[in-house]
Amino acid sequence: MNNTQKKFFLLKKKAYQHCFGICLRTKIPYSRLRESYYHFILRQLLPVLEISYNETLRWGGKTPSRNKRNKRNVWVMWWQGVDNAPKIVKNNIKIMQEVFGDRLKIITQSNASNYINISSVLSEKFKKGIITQPHWADIVRVTLLSKYGGLWIDSTVMVSKNVLLLPELWERPFISICSYNNGDFNISRENWSSWFIGGEAQAPVFAFLKIFFDNYFKQFDFILDYFLMDYAIYYFYSQNDEFSKEVEAQKRNWHALYFYNNLYKPIDKVNVGAFRNNIDFCVQKLTYKVDMDKLKSDSLYVQILNGKLGNN
Repeated sequence: MNNTQKKFFLLKKKAYQHCFGICLRTKIPYSRLRESYYHFILRQLLPVLEISYNETLRWGGKTPSRNKRNKRNVWVMWWQGVDNAPKIVKNNIKIMQEVFGDRLKIITQSNASNYINISSVLSEKFKKGIITQPHWADIVRVTLLSKYGGLWIDSTVMVSKNVLLLPELWERPFISICSYNNGDFNISRENWSSWFIGGEAQAPVFAFLKIFFDNYFKQFDFILDYFLMDYAIYYFYSQNDEFSKEVEAQKRNWHALYFYNNLYKPIDKVNVGAFRNNIDFCVQKLTYKVDMDKLKSDSLYVQILNGKLGNN
């Protein structure tokens, strides 16, 4: 993309964002506008997606034995080190350690090279700020999963011990939060969630994602859209019947954003009971980006920080 094309793209993207803002303020439905925006981004990405998919087909892949599947690790990352993480992240990682035990591997800047090698080109672009922290996490995520398999859980995710009851956790070639909800927050439409994703080592989807990020940053020196990884998975989902069937086969009525949507509300028995006892609530996406001044002492977020929703 040359400078003229980049300038035109950014102007059009800004126009979309302006329209989204108007719709939100006036409460006008904007599902068609979202669809138009998704296809606008996809058109820009299509050459890179096609090249990456064709490279993946040539690469092939291997299916690990059942024994290797059962030895899958769980990966979580806070690049600056857990000691420097927000309290909610420390809380989440502590719970993951209790739930997953030795399977849990905590990735930081100081130990990442023990597990993976990322090209000097990508590393340099990360140092320069061309690759942002969230997209660096995406690159680390797909590199780990492509090499080792396992399950990646974002550090802003809270799990209950019932996550271990998920029948697909250690067995399926691909696992994610695959929901019937069909939300339109991003192009995934809740068919998968990149913040809880995993499967077997050398799975084609992870090889494709790794190749995609390599090719993307060869061509672009900026981020087209925050949800780059979801656009790439969407493309793979639309092209690969085996993968799309795998996604569809594990769908359930997830309520993984229940806490996220109720962080400022008072905690109650329903919150606690659903998280501890209902498998459809056992994975909860949180955030550390909250307005502390608006939080009351009985709010769900504060009570999570105080350990009221642990696995006791």
